[in-house]
Amino acid sequence: MTIEISDKAAELLAHQAATQGKTVEEWILELAERSSTVGLERTNDTRKAAEDLLDLRNQVKPDPEGLTFHDYIRMGRR
Repeated sequence: MTIEISDKAAELLAHQAATQGKTVEEWILELAERSSTVGLERTNDTRKAAEDLLDLRNQVKPDPEGLTFHDYIRMGRR
């Protein structure tokens, strides 16, 4: 695959790769791999948060009068 970029962009990429002790190709590959795992970590974090919320919801006892959270909000607005 060939990607066309400006000479200035190529210089900047080469400089950043060199500071990491890598070629431009190695450095871009590392960045791409790192960004793909970040997405997976976020997905796992989101899934964990949703599971935690469901666990909390299952621990909540029903209102003795059968009122919902939204009922209490509506009552508070009156």
